[in-house]
Amino acid sequence: ASFKNFTAVYPSSKNESNFLDIRPELEAFFPGLHASHSLSIGAALGISTNRFLASNYYQGGGPSPLSPSVFVVRGYPTDALFGQRIATANLAYTLPLAQIYRGLGTNPFFLQNIGLRLAADAGSANYLAVYSEKIFRYYESGQLGRRVLTGFGAELLAKGSIFYHVPVTVIAGLHYGTKARYGG
Repeated sequence: ASFKNFTAVYPSSKNESNFLDIRPELEAFFPGLHASHSLSIGAALGISTNRFLASNYYQGGGPSPLSPSVFVVRGYPTDALFGQRIATANLAYTLPLAQIYRGLGTNPFFLQNIGLRLAADAGSANYLAVYSEKIFRYYESGQLGRRVLTGFGAELLAKGSIFYHVPVTVIAGLHYGTKARYGG
């Protein structure tokens, strides 16, 4: 299990009073139904007491290598969750499909294994992105926990290395967000 917490106190500035930024994250791993399977459970929370949304906010939604966020809900755009209050929960079950342990000669590529990950996510924030015909329209405000986005996914994982020392994981997957109004 892993627990991380980021807490910051920002002093008064020109237009703002003191505010807090609290971001706890919890992640735990368990054995699956078979010894080679694994189950992971994660949760992330972001709370800011700042009254100016533009200066301290959190953003979450679908995963992206270009804008990594701990607030992940698969099957939605990367900006589906937004605001000063955000919470996500993630569940993933991973199982190996093949133990390859082969390379192209001895260099440069080495493929260790291929696996399958099944995932389920849920998330909420005080602003949710509203989409119409796959085009962003506006952010709908509300309370944290009042509207919850849920998403599911299946991913094919390939783990290996390049030049013996550089670990590489390639992931290809299909994700489904259950609420089309919010970009699912």
